[in-house]
Amino acid sequence: MSLKLPKLPKVYLVLYWFLGVVYMLVGLIFLEVKYEQKQNTTTILKMNSVYSATAGTTKSGLVSVSEESLTPIYFVGDVMLARHVEALMQEHGSDYPFRQLNFLASSSYVFGNFEASIPKVHTKTPNYTFSFAVNPIFLVSLKQAGFTHLSLANNHALDNGVDALVNTKLELEATGLTAWGNPQAEVATSSFTYLTFNEKIVAVLALNTIGMTFVEADLLTLLAEASAQSDFQIAYVHWGTEYDTKRSVWQRDFAELLATAGVDIIIGHHPHVVQGIETIGNTVVFYSLGNFIFDQYFSPEVQTGLVLKLDYTSPGLAINLIPVTSQGMRAQPRAMSETEQAIFLKNLAEDSEKRLTSMITSGVLYLDTTLATSAEMIIMEL
Repeated sequence: MSLKLPKLPKVYLVLYWFLGVVYMLVGLIFLEVKYEQKQNTTTILKMNSVYSATAGTTKSGLVSVSEESLTPIYFVGDVMLARHVEALMQEHGSDYPFRQLNFLASSSYVFGNFEASIPKVHTKTPNYTFSFAVNPIFLVSLKQAGFTHLSLANNHALDNGVDALVNTKLELEATGLTAWGNPQAEVATSSFTYLTFNEKIVAVLALNTIGMTFVEADLLTLLAEASAQSDFQIAYVHWGTEYDTKRSVWQRDFAELLATAGVDIIIGHHPHVVQGIETIGNTVVFYSLGNFIFDQYFSPEVQTGLVLKLDYTSPGLAINLIPVTSQGMRAQPRAMSETEQAIFLKNLAEDSEKRLTSMITSGVLYLDTTLATSAEMIIMEL
C-alpha cells in the first residue's frame, strides 16, 4: 500500500523554491566572510612576525616593518645587570628590574645602553668593583621587557676583553636583541642601526666618547653616508662627567659638531644622573637620561632616570618625557607619581634652555617635522 502525498498548489512550490535559493545565498555569504576573516588573521600574524623579528631585514640592512608598527620608540639610559642587580634577580626572579614598567613591552623599539659585557664563562661581579659581567640567562628578561636595541658604545663593553665583547654581541643577537656600536673611537657602518618609523627610515648612531678621540673627518663622512640612506638621524652618545647634573663645555661642543652634521636628536648617557635639555639650531639635545637600571643607591639623583617616548602625532613628532625612580625599590624603576613628576620636570626645566620651560614642565616636546629632512624640523611653540 503506497502513501499518496497531496498535490500542493503551484504558488507553494514557487515559494519553497524561492526560500531554498535564499538559504543557499546566505550560506555562501557566510562562508565568504569566514574565509576573509581567516585571510585577515593570517595577514596580521605575518605582519606581526615581520616587525617583531630582529632578523627581518632587507638586503640593505634596513629593518622591514609594516604600518602596524607605528608604536612609540623608547630610549632609556644606562642598563647594568651585574653586581648587586644580579643578586636581586637571583633572589626575586630575572624579571625583577622590569616589573613596574610594562608599557615598554608594547613598543616596536626600545633602546638602552648595555653597561657591561658577557664573558663565555660567567663569574659574578664582586661588590665595589667595576668590571661588569652579566649572566646570559638574564637576557631573555630584557627581551620580554620590550628591549630591542642595546648599545655597546660605552666604557664598560670591554671590561672583560675583546673576546667577551664578541661573545656579548653573539649572546644578545641569539636572544633576538640588536647589539650595535663600537666601544672604541673607530666609527664604521656598525655604529649605525636603522629602523622604519612612520614610513621613514631612521638612523641611530651609537658613540662612546669616554677616553676616546675621534677623527672628525671620518665621523662627518660616516654621518653623511647615513644621512643619504635615511630620513632622520639620532645620535645615542656615551659622554659627560659622572654624577654632574650640568653638561660640560665639551659635551656642548661635541653636540654642536653632530648638529652641524645634520643629526636631528642627540640623546646622552653615562653621567648616571639626568642632565638638561637644549636646542642647537634645529637639533634637540638631551644631555643625559641618567640611570635606568643600576645598583647605585647613594643619592636620589642616581636613582632617577628619564625615559624618552618618541611618538608621531598630528602636530608632529612628540617626545614625551617620562621620569622614573627606583627609590624605595632598589634597581626596579617605576614611573613617578603625578606629584613627583611635577617636581622633577620643574627642576629639569631649570637646568635646561629657558625657552623650553613650558614644554618640559608639560612633559612633552613637539617637533614640527614630517620625518623627511633635518631642515624641516623645528621646536613647536604650543
